[in-house]
Amino acid sequence: MSKSKFNENKEQIYKKFLSHTEKDRFPIVSFFNNDYVLIEGDSLDSMYFLLSGKIKVFKNYENGKTMLVRLFDYFTILGDIEYILEKEIQCTVQAVGEVKFVKVPFSYLDKEYRRDLTFLNNILIQLSSKILLTNDQATLNLMYSLDIRLASYLLSFADPKTSIVDLPKLEDVSNNLGTSYRHLSRTIKKFLEKGAIMKNNKTITIKNKKLLLEMSQGNVYEDETEYNFWG
Repeated sequence: MSKSKFNENKEQIYKKFLSHTEKDRFPIVSFFNNDYVLIEGDSLDSMYFLLSGKIKVFKNYENGKTMLVRLFDYFTILGDIEYILEKEIQCTVQAVGEVKFVKVPFSYLDKEYRRDLTFLNNILIQLSSKILLTNDQATLNLMYSLDIRLASYLLSFADPKTSIVDLPKLEDVSNNLGTSYRHLSRTIKKFLEKGAIMKNNKTITIKNKKLLLEMSQGNVYEDETEYNFWG
């Protein structure tokens, strides 16, 4: 993300959500590649406003499987649902590369903004946008083929400089994509035969990004539908 976009996000956060708080009052916190920002089931005491970077949001299930919910590389809030409903963390969030947030304690929000209609209205807009995105995402595994989902996954997690994707266990990738290990293996083989990727042990290198973009239909995991995120 460019410095201008970073500053724009920061300006909007204080304008839309922290309107009577002095700018830069709260720290900017950083997470790095594969760091866990939030872990499902833990308690939470702060709201995180995304300034820059990309995050991976996924759900854990009792059978040990995980499901990729969404990738965000544009403004979003973590902890809004937990704050409003006073619930434990609902999804696990992991950094993809370096990520920066403005971190605001719930105790401060309770004191200054719990009855602030502008703040609550903009939180409501954020939550409504997330519901729409989640509904879209829920149909993704039914509506899109594994070819499209895998191509999108690889584009999302590839290092922008090297085009290399560090893979976890293929069983974990298949869980994230909502498919079987065998189906995933066959699809990777198909990508190799088409010349879209090259595989070496636990890494995949994108060889033909243009082809992969065509196969991904624009990257369904990062398609930023035109919802009103800023209110």
